[in-house]
Amino acid sequence: MGQLQIDAANPNMSKKVDFDYNLGREQKVNETPSLYLNNEKINSETWGDEQKFRTLLDAKIAELAITN
Repeated sequence: MGQLQIDAANPNMSKKVDFDYNLGREQKVNETPSLYLNNEKINSETWGDEQKFRTLLDAKIAELAITN
């Protein structure tokens, strides 16, 4: 708690939190944690399910193989 109180009173920390918050809003981050893959937001239903996430990753890898 001591370090938290020290950090909360630090104006530089407040600026950093505000900057990160505003950056997240600009990027349409509306939940934490949030996961992005190649600048595409992956919903928590997908990344929270191992099989769905593996399927997505396999598809993205296959797309890269086709374009390269």
